[in-house]
Amino acid sequence: MSSTALPPSQLRRGCPGARPGRHLQGGCSTVAPGLARGAQEAGGGRRLGRGARLTLTLPCPPQPVNNADFIIPVEIDGIMHQVYVLKRPHVDEFLQRMGELFECVLFTASLAKYADPVADLLDKWGAFRARLFRESCVFHRGNYVKDLSRLGRDLRRIIIVDNSPASYIFHPDNAVPVASWFDNMADTELLDLLPFFERLSKVDDVYTVLKKHRTNS
Repeated sequence: MSSTALPPSQLRRGCPGARPGRHLQGGCSTVAPGLARGAQEAGGGRRLGRGARLTLTLPCPPQPVNNADFIIPVEIDGIMHQVYVLKRPHVDEFLQRMGELFECVLFTASLAKYADPVADLLDKWGAFRARLFRESCVFHRGNYVKDLSRLGRDLRRIIIVDNSPASYIFHPDNAVPVASWFDNMADTELLDLLPFFERLSKVDDVYTVLKKHRTNS
């Protein structure tokens, strides 16, 4: 995901090809041209990419979960299953503010048939300008890697938020690592990160700030 110092209204106008909730398929090559044009028209926006599973939500086993936030029907091998999903604490505040500060893209290694309906329910503010799923990742040494260079943006303006280092192995210097979330309802990691992202939204080159963040972590 990349951030931009542009006002949110101008940032939205600058990315005509990536509407909120748009499902982009077939690899990032279909996405990059539109995003690149948006960057030129808007003066170059910062882009923020994030994973969904274990970063923003927790998919539970098929057994019913009383406190599930969402129940998603998913077809597996021709059989419909109910997937119970819990939201990470403070994900609502986090997504709302990130959508105001950055040009956000959901970039997940999950399958679209699961992650797309979760994003529909999770993103009430239209923060995600585009959604990229497993087919847009690069399968590398047994892992699905999110290749940020395919987004058509200046890498100095791209940030990826993810719980899995394997996901950003091609671009570790662009990463803001977060701990995986399972079921701790007292978790405050997303809330605690907000001041840091506020600061990142004001810089033209994220590398210096991210390097200091990693050194101090």
